[in-house]
Amino acid sequence: MSDERSIVRPLTYVTGALVIALFVSVVLPRYLFPAPVPPRPPRPPLADLLIVKTFFSTFTTVLLIMLLLTYARIYRGLPNRFTLGLLGFIVSLMLYALTANPLIALLFGFHQPVTPGPFTFLPDLFASVSVIILLQQSYK
Repeated sequence: MSDERSIVRPLTYVTGALVIALFVSVVLPRYLFPAPVPPRPPRPPLADLLIVKTFFSTFTTVLLIMLLLTYARIYRGLPNRFTLGLLGFIVSLMLYALTANPLIALLFGFHQPVTPGPFTFLPDLFASVSVIILLQQSYK
């Protein structure tokens, strides 16, 4: 039973984070930045890459929030320097994920050009994998 619970809880968190990230990266931008009324030109491939980047940034941020709450609960029960260091690591990663999210830059009015290609979203993919591993290890 303990092994099953150690897998189910992180899996539930990852599934919830996936749903939230899909909403934020695909649905929310359509309401925040409505399409112009005149006919739209075809969407460049860069737009698709930014959607993927927004997805992974949001996914990572949601997982990090869950992880932050988990370690805050652990630190409250057993305050030590290691857990405090993990909290700092999580906050640092969360700030990275937030600032890497193209939607945040657009909301604050920064429209800087981004070089298209897989490196647009690969750092966020690797950060997501790292957080999933850390989240899973937290419940073993």
